[in-house]
Amino acid sequence: MDEFLMKKIMVSQETEVNGLPNLIPVVIFLNVLKKKVKEIAASPEDFVGKLWNYLKRVIIKVLM
Repeated sequence: MDEFLMKKIMVSQETEVNGLPNLIPVVIFLNVLKKKVKEIAASPEDFVGKLWNYLKRVIIKVLM
């Protein structure tokens, strides 16, 4: 999360130096946020898949 905030601060400072309107930092912030959410959203699905595979292996070993 710290890296995310630092990227936001750096981008905001760069746009202020260039004299760009305040709308651009908001758009950049939303794009960076969207990327982070997509990265995080994949984690639970991967975890559940790995857990399910582990449980299947254990159950098969116990039943055999």
